[in-house]
Amino acid sequence: MSQEVPGKAVANIPAEPSAAQAPVESETGPDLENRSSLESSVSELQGGSSNSFLLNAFEISEEGNSGLPVKGLGEELLPPHNEHGDPEDRAGVKKFFSRFSAHKKVLLCSCGILFLCVLVGIAFTFRTSEKKNTIPIITSLRRPIPIPHYQDKLDFFILANAESEKSILSLSIEFEFQSNGAYQRFKDESVFFRDVVYRFLETGRPGKNSQKAWGQIIQHDLQEHLKTTLPHVYPERMRIDRFEKL
Repeated sequence: MSQEVPGKAVANIPAEPSAAQAPVESETGPDLENRSSLESSVSELQGGSSNSFLLNAFEISEEGNSGLPVKGLGEELLPPHNEHGDPEDRAGVKKFFSRFSAHKKVLLCSCGILFLCVLVGIAFTFRTSEKKNTIPIITSLRRPIPIPHYQDKLDFFILANAESEKSILSLSIEFEFQSNGAYQRFKDESVFFRDVVYRFLETGRPGKNSQKAWGQIIQHDLQEHLKTTLPHVYPERMRIDRFEKL
Protein backbone atom coordinates (compact mmCIF):
# COMPACT_ATOMS: atom_id res chain seq x y z
CA MET A 1 0.00 0.00 0.00
CA SER A 2 1.51 3.38 -1.08
CA GLN A 3 1.23 6.51 0.95
CA GLU A 4 1.93 9.98 -0.33
CA VAL A 5 3.30 12.68 1.96
CA PRO A 6 3.58 16.21 0.66
CA GLY A 7 7.15 17.12 -0.18
CA LYS A 8 8.51 13.62 0.25
CA ALA A 9 8.40 10.53 -1.73
CA VAL A 10 7.54 7.43 0.21
CA ALA A 11 8.43 4.07 -1.08
CA ASN A 12 5.81 1.48 -1.49
CA ILE A 13 5.98 -0.92 1.46
CA PRO A 14 4.15 -4.10 1.00
CA ALA A 15 1.57 -4.72 3.71
CA GLU A 16 2.03 -7.72 5.91
CA PRO A 17 -0.62 -10.23 5.63
CA SER A 18 -3.01 -10.23 8.58
CA ALA A 19 -3.73 -13.17 10.74
CA ALA A 20 -7.01 -13.70 8.93
CA GLN A 21 -5.14 -13.74 5.61
CA ALA A 22 -2.37 -16.03 6.74
CA PRO A 23 -1.64 -18.74 4.33
CA VAL A 24 -3.52 -21.90 5.09
CA GLU A 25 -1.85 -25.14 4.58
CA SER A 26 -3.62 -27.45 2.27
CA GLU A 27 -5.44 -30.04 4.21
CA THR A 28 -7.06 -33.09 2.88
CA GLY A 29 -8.53 -36.24 4.21
CA PRO A 30 -9.66 -36.70 7.81
CA ASP A 31 -8.03 -33.48 9.10
CA LEU A 32 -10.11 -31.36 6.76
CA GLU A 33 -13.32 -33.12 7.66
CA ASN A 34 -12.63 -32.80 11.40
CA ARG A 35 -11.82 -29.13 11.10
CA SER A 36 -14.97 -28.41 9.08
CA SER A 37 -17.19 -30.18 11.63
CA LEU A 38 -15.51 -28.38 14.52
CA GLU A 39 -15.90 -24.98 12.81
CA SER A 40 -19.57 -25.60 12.20
CA SER A 41 -20.05 -26.59 15.86
CA VAL A 42 -18.29 -23.46 17.07
CA SER A 43 -20.31 -21.22 14.75
CA GLU A 44 -23.56 -22.79 15.98
CA LEU A 45 -22.55 -22.20 19.60
CA GLN A 46 -21.66 -18.55 18.92
CA GLY A 47 -25.01 -18.02 17.18
CA GLY A 48 -23.69 -15.85 14.32
CA SER A 49 -21.88 -13.31 16.54
CA SER A 50 -19.60 -10.75 14.96
CA ASN A 51 -16.70 -12.03 17.05
CA SER A 52 -16.44 -15.14 14.94
CA PHE A 53 -13.02 -16.62 14.32
CA LEU A 54 -11.46 -19.29 12.26
CA LEU A 55 -9.51 -22.25 13.41
CA ASN A 56 -6.61 -21.50 11.06
CA ALA A 57 -4.48 -20.42 13.99
CA PHE A 58 -4.84 -23.83 15.59
CA GLU A 59 -3.00 -26.78 14.39
CA ILE A 60 -5.20 -29.74 13.66
CA SER A 61 -3.41 -32.92 14.48
CA GLU A 62 -4.07 -36.51 15.31
CA GLU A 63 -4.08 -37.93 18.83
CA GLY A 64 -0.66 -37.91 20.37
CA ASN A 65 0.55 -34.58 18.74
CA SER A 66 0.91 -31.27 20.55
CA GLY A 67 -2.07 -29.74 18.74
CA LEU A 68 -5.76 -29.85 19.75
CA PRO A 69 -7.09 -33.40 19.40
CA VAL A 70 -10.38 -33.42 17.56
CA LYS A 71 -10.88 -37.06 16.73
CA GLY A 72 -12.53 -38.83 19.64
CA LEU A 73 -13.20 -35.57 21.55
CA GLY A 74 -16.81 -36.55 22.43
CA GLU A 75 -15.91 -40.14 23.05
CA GLU A 76 -13.43 -39.19 25.79
CA LEU A 77 -16.15 -37.33 27.72
CA LEU A 78 -18.55 -40.33 27.68
CA PRO A 79 -18.23 -43.09 30.27
CA PRO A 80 -16.87 -46.39 29.02
CA HIS A 81 -19.57 -48.59 27.59
CA ASN A 82 -19.47 -52.35 27.53
CA GLU A 83 -22.04 -53.99 25.33
CA HIS A 84 -21.84 -57.35 27.04
CA GLY A 85 -21.51 -55.95 30.60
CA ASP A 86 -18.91 -56.56 33.25
CA PRO A 87 -18.45 -60.27 34.05
CA GLU A 88 -18.34 -59.46 37.77
CA ASP A 89 -21.68 -57.62 37.54
CA ARG A 90 -23.27 -60.53 35.70
CA ALA A 91 -21.95 -62.94 38.30
CA GLY A 92 -23.35 -60.76 41.13
CA VAL A 93 -26.78 -60.63 39.47
CA LYS A 94 -26.83 -64.41 39.01
CA LYS A 95 -25.78 -64.91 42.62
CA PHE A 96 -28.54 -62.55 43.84
CA PHE A 97 -31.25 -64.33 41.85
CA SER A 98 -30.03 -67.76 42.92
CA ARG A 99 -30.06 -66.64 46.56
CA PHE A 100 -33.55 -65.17 46.10
CA SER A 101 -34.80 -68.44 44.62
CA ALA A 102 -33.38 -70.40 47.57
CA HIS A 103 -35.06 -68.05 50.06
CA LYS A 104 -38.31 -68.32 48.12
CA LYS A 105 -38.25 -72.12 48.34
CA VAL A 106 -37.59 -71.99 52.09
CA LEU A 107 -40.43 -69.48 52.54
CA LEU A 108 -42.88 -71.62 50.57
CA CYS A 109 -41.95 -74.74 52.57
CA SER A 110 -42.38 -72.84 55.85
CA CYS A 111 -45.81 -71.54 54.78
CA GLY A 112 -46.91 -75.04 53.79
CA ILE A 113 -45.83 -76.54 57.13
CA LEU A 114 -47.55 -73.73 59.04
CA PHE A 115 -50.77 -74.23 57.05
CA LEU A 116 -50.76 -77.97 57.82
CA CYS A 117 -50.25 -77.29 61.54
CA VAL A 118 -53.20 -74.86 61.56
CA LEU A 119 -55.43 -77.42 59.82
CA VAL A 120 -54.49 -80.15 62.30
CA GLY A 121 -55.19 -77.81 65.24
CA ILE A 122 -58.61 -76.83 63.87
CA ALA A 123 -59.57 -80.46 63.25
CA PHE A 124 -58.46 -81.51 66.75
CA THR A 125 -60.39 -78.64 68.37
CA PHE A 126 -63.53 -79.45 66.36
CA ARG A 127 -63.44 -83.14 67.31
CA THR A 128 -62.82 -82.32 70.98
CA SER A 129 -65.76 -79.89 71.07
CA GLU A 130 -68.02 -82.52 69.48
CA LYS A 131 -67.08 -85.05 72.14
CA LYS A 132 -67.74 -82.57 74.94
CA ASN A 133 -71.15 -81.52 73.59
CA THR A 134 -72.35 -85.07 73.01
CA ILE A 135 -74.77 -86.17 75.75
CA PRO A 136 -74.45 -89.85 76.55
CA ILE A 137 -77.63 -91.89 76.21
CA ILE A 138 -78.65 -93.40 79.54
CA THR A 139 -79.93 -96.95 79.07
CA SER A 140 -80.23 -97.92 82.72
CA LEU A 141 -80.78 -96.21 86.05
CA ARG A 142 -78.19 -96.73 88.72
CA ARG A 143 -80.64 -95.82 91.48
CA PRO A 144 -84.28 -94.78 91.51
CA ILE A 145 -84.98 -91.11 91.30
CA PRO A 146 -86.78 -90.03 94.44
CA ILE A 147 -90.09 -88.29 93.90
CA PRO A 148 -90.78 -85.77 96.63
CA HIS A 149 -93.84 -86.57 98.73
CA TYR A 150 -95.22 -84.34 101.40
CA GLN A 151 -96.90 -86.31 104.18
CA ASP A 152 -98.52 -85.55 107.50
CA LYS A 153 -100.63 -87.37 110.10
CA LEU A 154 -103.71 -86.44 112.12
CA ASP A 155 -105.10 -88.30 115.18
CA PHE A 156 -108.84 -88.68 115.84
CA PHE A 157 -111.06 -90.07 118.63
CA ILE A 158 -114.56 -90.87 117.42
CA LEU A 159 -117.66 -92.70 118.60
CA ALA A 160 -118.22 -95.15 115.80
CA ASN A 161 -121.81 -96.26 115.26
CA ALA A 162 -121.59 -99.43 113.22
CA GLU A 163 -124.67 -101.42 112.22
CA SER A 164 -123.79 -104.15 114.69
CA GLU A 165 -122.04 -102.23 117.48
CA LYS A 166 -120.90 -98.91 118.90
CA SER A 167 -117.23 -98.35 119.71
CA ILE A 168 -114.80 -95.60 120.58
CA LEU A 169 -112.02 -95.64 118.02
CA SER A 170 -108.56 -94.08 118.09
CA LEU A 171 -107.47 -93.44 114.52
CA SER A 172 -104.27 -92.03 113.01
CA ILE A 173 -104.78 -91.08 109.36
CA GLU A 174 -101.85 -90.30 107.02
CA PHE A 175 -102.35 -87.69 104.27
CA GLU A 176 -99.98 -87.48 101.30
CA PHE A 177 -99.75 -84.40 99.07
CA GLN A 178 -98.20 -84.31 95.60
CA SER A 179 -97.14 -80.66 95.52
CA ASN A 180 -95.46 -78.42 97.99
CA GLY A 181 -98.13 -75.77 97.53
CA ALA A 182 -100.94 -78.10 98.62
CA TYR A 183 -98.90 -79.25 101.59
CA GLN A 184 -98.22 -75.67 102.69
CA ARG A 185 -101.92 -74.81 102.46
CA PHE A 186 -102.68 -77.91 104.53
CA LYS A 187 -100.28 -76.69 107.22
CA ASP A 188 -101.82 -73.23 107.16
CA GLU A 189 -105.40 -74.54 107.39
CA SER A 190 -104.76 -77.63 109.53
CA VAL A 191 -107.47 -76.73 112.10
CA PHE A 192 -110.16 -76.27 109.48
CA PHE A 193 -108.99 -79.41 107.63
CA ARG A 194 -109.16 -81.49 110.86
CA ASP A 195 -112.69 -80.27 111.57
CA VAL A 196 -113.92 -81.24 108.07
CA VAL A 197 -112.44 -84.76 108.40
CA TYR A 198 -113.83 -85.25 111.95
CA ARG A 199 -117.40 -84.32 110.94
CA PHE A 200 -117.26 -86.75 108.02
CA LEU A 201 -116.02 -89.66 110.24
CA GLU A 202 -118.88 -89.12 112.73
CA THR A 203 -121.42 -89.71 109.97
CA GLY A 204 -119.75 -92.89 108.76
CA ARG A 205 -121.79 -96.11 109.07
CA PRO A 206 -119.66 -99.17 108.28
CA GLY A 207 -120.98 -102.73 108.56
CA LYS A 208 -118.72 -103.28 111.57
CA ASN A 209 -116.00 -101.36 113.37
CA SER A 210 -113.00 -102.95 111.69
CA GLN A 211 -109.84 -101.44 110.17
CA LYS A 212 -110.68 -102.82 106.73
CA ALA A 213 -114.21 -101.38 106.74
CA TRP A 214 -113.05 -97.96 107.92
CA GLY A 215 -110.13 -98.07 105.46
CA GLN A 216 -112.47 -98.33 102.48
CA ILE A 217 -114.56 -95.42 103.79
CA ILE A 218 -111.46 -93.22 104.24
CA GLN A 219 -109.77 -94.09 100.87
CA HIS A 220 -112.92 -93.64 98.75
CA ASP A 221 -115.68 -91.66 100.45
CA LEU A 222 -113.51 -89.27 102.49
CA GLN A 223 -111.22 -88.56 99.51
CA GLU A 224 -114.16 -87.62 97.30
CA HIS A 225 -115.60 -85.43 100.08
CA LEU A 226 -112.31 -83.49 100.50
CA LYS A 227 -111.93 -83.09 96.73
CA THR A 228 -115.30 -81.35 96.65
CA THR A 229 -115.01 -79.39 99.91
CA LEU A 230 -111.31 -78.41 99.86
CA PRO A 231 -110.07 -78.57 96.25
CA HIS A 232 -107.02 -76.38 96.97
CA VAL A 233 -105.92 -78.71 99.81
CA TYR A 234 -106.74 -81.95 98.08
CA PRO A 235 -104.53 -84.91 99.23
CA GLU A 236 -103.47 -87.43 96.61
CA ARG A 237 -103.61 -90.44 98.96
CA MET A 238 -104.95 -91.28 102.42
CA ARG A 239 -104.61 -94.38 104.56
CA ILE A 240 -105.10 -95.57 108.17
CA ASP A 241 -101.74 -95.60 109.90
CA ARG A 242 -103.10 -96.71 113.32
CA PHE A 243 -106.48 -98.25 114.34
CA GLU A 244 -107.54 -99.04 117.94
CA LYS A 245 -110.81 -99.82 119.65
CA LEU A 246 -111.19 -98.40 123.16
